[in-house]
Amino acid sequence: MGHIEEAESDYLFDFKELSSLQIEVFNLDAFLSKNFEWLFNYLNRTENDLFVIFVYIDSSQFPDEDFCLFRKFPKNSPIFPIISAKSCSCTISWIFQNDDPSRKNKINELNKYLCINKTCDFDQMTSKCVKQKTCSVCLQTF
Repeated sequence: MGHIEEAESDYLFDFKELSSLQIEVFNLDAFLSKNFEWLFNYLNRTENDLFVIFVYIDSSQFPDEDFCLFRKFPKNSPIFPIISAKSCSCTISWIFQNDDPSRKNKINELNKYLCINKTCDFDQMTSKCVKQKTCSVCLQTF
């Protein structure tokens, strides 16, 4: 177990046999204010099954306003995202996407079927991401 705030995605490839990655975010705005492209770069190049567990200690529930921040999350890959949330948002539904029926079923099972009936217009949401670089939590004043 370790603590990483930021990394080059190439360094993470030294962990070729990594099967589980737990991401504990104590403060979403601090996490998102850093360059976290390294994480998506790593996840997009992962070839083995990898369980990615998102644990948010603050009140974030992946709101739709933050969709653009996760648009590069890999779809149709060997990634099994696990998110503890009270309800499904389109952001969460996007993260859960996988066209492989067995993987999709496993993702649904791991997440207690959180987003099983959620419908979203991802084309429209993605089209709004061109210039957006902020997140809803990051805009709050503390």
